[in-house]
Amino acid sequence: MTNKRNYKGKVFAMLLEEKERALELYNAVNNSTYDDPSMVEINTIEGGFELSIQNDASFIFDNILSIYEHQSTYCPNMPLRSLVYFATLIQKKYMNRDIFSRRLVTLPTPKFIVFYNGVEPQPEYSEMKLSDCFLKTDDEKSMLELVCKVYNINKEQGVARTL
Repeated sequence: MTNKRNYKGKVFAMLLEEKERALELYNAVNNSTYDDPSMVEINTIEGGFELSIQNDASFIFDNILSIYEHQSTYCPNMPLRSLVYFATLIQKKYMNRDIFSRRLVTLPTPKFIVFYNGVEPQPEYSEMKLSDCFLKTDDEKSMLELVCKVYNINKEQGVARTL
């Protein structure tokens, strides 16, 4: 099962290394019709010798940082993982700017998407929140929140019928 899961994830990642496919999926997720793939900036975390973190696909387009993950097994930790991916991407691209200056460092707006196609039944659409991981909760909103939109892309169960 692990080999099949790794294979699916690698195929998904390989497909989204192409700007045209990344833009096509961006359009499908955002119900948009952009047509200039040269404006897509692929920035997927590749891992490597000193970096054990890698994500499936991420890119910047239209000032949106899209972080896409493919899951064939339900993982309630996707918001936490997405936070790590976001922090890693921001550190790579933006930490050379002076974050201690009086000038605001601007960032692309992040969007976190999980595409699920496992065998466990899941709803067509759901959301996972980072705050679900917090040990202590109260009536006040957390000072930090991250939401992953989860799309079930199984033909029989999910949103693949409409994408």
